[in-house]
Amino acid sequence: LTPEATVRSMAARLREYSLLPPRTGIALEPALAQEKAAAGGPGTLGEIGISLTLDMDFDRAMAQYGSRGRGDGTSGSSRPGSSSAAAAVVDEYERRRGAEDAVGRAVRAALAAVLRIPPECIAVAGVHRGSVIVDLNISPPPDGRSPEQLYAQLVEWIADPSSPLRADSSGPLARAVRVHL
Repeated sequence: LTPEATVRSMAARLREYSLLPPRTGIALEPALAQEKAAAGGPGTLGEIGISLTLDMDFDRAMAQYGSRGRGDGTSGSSRPGSSSAAAAVVDEYERRRGAEDAVGRAVRAALAAVLRIPPECIAVAGVHRGSVIVDLNISPPPDGRSPEQLYAQLVEWIADPSSPLRADSSGPLARAVRVHL
């Protein structure tokens, strides 16, 4: 295969892999639909949850982004003078949690930038193993786009090797391979 054919084939597979599953037969009760529409603004059902999978080694990502600190001026917990096993476990947990938070913040900032929405419209719900999986909640941005429209844009971009997600080759979104609800 030529390089162009390989890229087209991979793009088609990624697009197919990221497509929405069939959503037939799902309906909200009328009162609930009105309540959600009022909370999220016109034409939207409020925030949606997505999972974004990054083709990155989990431990390497934790080390790369966790080394930048937790955003509070520290890079982890330390307990001077404590040599107990319990203190070591707590230190390791806090270090890991700080690294997961740092990965989440990096993905949130990069995603807000490419989607051109305020970072406050994206909430990180968790960072998990399986390469790196970042669970996010996306709220309606002030420009009137719905979270569903933003999700559809991400699905298109994941499959496009020249998309804005790939603009910063060293950023976390350059390795995005799958997004799903």
